[in-house]
Amino acid sequence: MSRTPNIVFIIADDMGYGDFSAFNGGLSSTPNLDRMMERGVTLTQHYSGSAVCFPARATLMTGKYPQRVGAVDLPHHRPFQYMSPRETTIGELFQKAGYRTGLVGKWHLGDGRLAPHHRGFDETACFCGGLMDYYRWTINRNGARQDCDGRYLTEVWTEEALSFIRRNREQPFFLHLAYNAPHTPLQAPEEDIMPFRETGRFTEEVSTLYGMLKNMDAGVGKILAQLDELGLAEDTVVMFTSDNGPAMGKNLERYNHSFRGAKGNVYEGGIRVPMIVNWPGHLSGGREVSETTHFADWFPTLLNVCEADIPEEVDHDGVDVMPLLTGGPATQYPARCWQWSSYEPLPKYNAAIRDGDWKLVWPRARVPHFGSRPLKCEQLVDLVRFMNADDPGSSGVGLPEDGGFENLEEYFAHLKRESARPLPETTFVPANPPELYNVADDPHEERNIAELHPEVARRLEKELDDWFERNRPQWERCRADDPYGLKY
Repeated sequence: MSRTPNIVFIIADDMGYGDFSAFNGGLSSTPNLDRMMERGVTLTQHYSGSAVCFPARATLMTGKYPQRVGAVDLPHHRPFQYMSPRETTIGELFQKAGYRTGLVGKWHLGDGRLAPHHRGFDETACFCGGLMDYYRWTINRNGARQDCDGRYLTEVWTEEALSFIRRNREQPFFLHLAYNAPHTPLQAPEEDIMPFRETGRFTEEVSTLYGMLKNMDAGVGKILAQLDELGLAEDTVVMFTSDNGPAMGKNLERYNHSFRGAKGNVYEGGIRVPMIVNWPGHLSGGREVSETTHFADWFPTLLNVCEADIPEEVDHDGVDVMPLLTGGPATQYPARCWQWSSYEPLPKYNAAIRDGDWKLVWPRARVPHFGSRPLKCEQLVDLVRFMNADDPGSSGVGLPEDGGFENLEEYFAHLKRESARPLPETTFVPANPPELYNVADDPHEERNIAELHPEVARRLEKELDDWFERNRPQWERCRADDPYGLKY
C-alpha cells in the first residue's frame, strides 16, 4: 500500500442480527455480506450508539455518546433534536487530512445549514430526514434538489457510491454509504420479493423486507467488485453494519438470533449489531472478534489508521480497536452506556450499562404523555428548508390541503409555534427495579440475576447514574444552541 487507505463505511437501516443469511440459516439472502465475513473480520459483540437511528448516526459522526451532542430523540418529535453545530464530524477531519469525502444515502442529522455538505462532506447525494419512499424520492445533491426518475432508491445509492469511487480513485477517499433499507416503507422490486413470497414461509411484509435486503446486498457486491477491478481492494477498508436492531411489529416478526428486544429498547436485540470489516492483505479473513466494541470506537480507529490528526480540543468517547482487528490481545475496555426516551433523556428508563460480561438494564416504564403533538418528519424538513431558503418561494413545498392557511408564511408560522411549544414538567418514577445479566453466559437475557449479585447491581446502577448526570448538562447545552431558530 503506497498511500493511506480509503474508507468505505456502509450502514443499513433497521437491519437486525438475524437478517444476515449467515446467521439465520438461509432464511434471507445476503451472499455478498456472507462473503465479506469469509474474507474479513466479524465483530460479534459490537454495539450501536443507540437503540434508534438518529442518535446512533450522531455517535458515528462524532465518536461521542448521542446525549453529548444533542441527539437524543428523533428529529420529527421535537426540532431541537439534531447533531449540535458545535461538533466536529469525522468527515471534517478526513477533509483536513486531504481525503475526498462523500455521503450517499440517509443523513438524518439536520437539514439546511446542518446538511452534510456543510458538515465535512465534499460530495453528497442524500435525504436529510428519517425515511423516504423508494420510488417517489427526492434527493439533496450538494444542497440542490433532485426529483425521482423512476429508479429504485437502493439502486440509486449503489450507483452513486460506484460513481464516487470511480471519480476519486486516484486520491484517498472516505465514503459513508448509508442505505435506508430495510427501513419502512416496505418496497422492493418484484423480482427481489418473489423468491421469498414463493416459499410460503413468510408474511408479505417479511418477504418484502427480505427482498429489500437482497437488493442492497447485490449493491454491496457491486462495490466490492469495483474495488477489485480498479485495483483498490488492498488500499480500501470496507465496513458494514446496521444502525440499530430490527424494527418489529405486526406481520414483521422474524428471526433475530434469539436476542431479546428490538429497535427502540436497550436489550441486546435493540443495540447489538454485527460489524464486518474487510481489508485484504492487512486483516486475515474468516476471523471473529468477540471482544466488546462500540460505534464511538470507529472515530479514533479510522482516523488513526488513515493518519488523520484528531485535534486536542476534539474529544471523543471511542477506543482505537485496530489492534483487535489485526489479532492483537484485548486490552481494558471501558463500560458502555445507553439510554433512549422520547423528547428528553430520562434516568432509569430504557437505559443500560455493560461492563465486561455484566449488563444492567432499566426497563421501559409508562411515561406521562407530554401533550405536545410532534411534527411529522416531512413538516419539519419543509420548515427547515423554508427557513433556510434564500428565496422562500422556491422552497419546493406547498400548503397542505384543507389546512385553512392563506399562504406559506402563515402555514410555517403555525409549524414554528407547534415545534416551539415547551415541554411541560413531568415527574418520572421507574416502574421496575433494574435487571442484571451476565451476557457471556446468557446472551439472550433470559435470567435476571440481580438478587444473586446485589453488589454488582448496585455498583453498575451507580455508574449508570453517574454517566447520566455527566451527560445530561451537555444535552441541555446543545438544546440551547437552536441553530434553526425554531424556539422563541
